[in-house]
Amino acid sequence: MTNTRDKLNEAIFCLNLMKEVLHGLNATTEPGRDNFRHALNLFLSSARSITWIMKSEFDKVPGLESWYSAQETQMRSDNTMRFLLEQRNISLKQRPIQPQGITKVSFTEYLTVSSSLSIVVTHADGTEEKSESRSEPSPLPKPTEVAIEQSWYFSELPEDSNEVVAICEAHITKLEQLVSECESKFTN
Repeated sequence: MTNTRDKLNEAIFCLNLMKEVLHGLNATTEPGRDNFRHALNLFLSSARSITWIMKSEFDKVPGLESWYSAQETQMRSDNTMRFLLEQRNISLKQRPIQPQGITKVSFTEYLTVSSSLSIVVTHADGTEEKSESRSEPSPLPKPTEVAIEQSWYFSELPEDSNEVVAICEAHITKLEQLVSECESKFTN
């Protein structure tokens, strides 16, 4: 395994850690929030280090410099990659990144309904005929279900494309492609 791939795996580990925290039991608590932020800040640092390690590891390999220069131009023109680089710089040089959180809580309440029917027929001679129909006793209702969903967003990005985990997953996909191409071109 190359050092570059190992650093990519570290970034993937940090992304998976964010997901675990997000879907864990304490996702909506203060420790859950802090753990998510810590994992995000680790991810930003690890993801950024991939290309530095790549350049260092393959520095002496013929052709890397011109290939990497073209890749670097593409990365600089990618708005999301630039944004994550800026977030990493803020994280390392100014303050930890503080994504915005949204907690959605939904309740599902179960009710039971029983029915009964009473019929009274009054005949012309004044006699009454009564009949009743009752359904089986209703089972007890299921307990109320509560679902809590936590999401984290970059407030600096447009609302339709600012969910932290989705952005980081897309970023990892781009970095995986970059690392795979580098390894296929410059390793034996």
